Amino acid sequence: MIPITKLLSKIKWDEKENQEDYEIGYLDRVRDIMIKVPVSDIELDDKFSFKKYDNMGREHEIPFHRIKVVWKKNNKVWERK
Repeated sequence: MIPITKLLSKIKWDEKENQEDYEIGYLDRVRDIMIKVPVSDIELDDKFSFKKYDNMGREHEIPFHRIKVVWKKNNKVWERK
């Protein structure tokens, strides 16, 4: 399985990919639910985390290890067991 950091970099920077086609699902540990986020809405921060902003404009830093699944056009293309 490709590491999530490599997959996200490919989605974000490869001209053959359209990041609008992709969503990630990460575990919200406080609410214990899966959060679905379009890849186009995240910023790759460093090799350990990504940033996303909520509807109030607050920044949230999410560690990559919390990403559990990646979908392309609603088809699962990557999953952490």
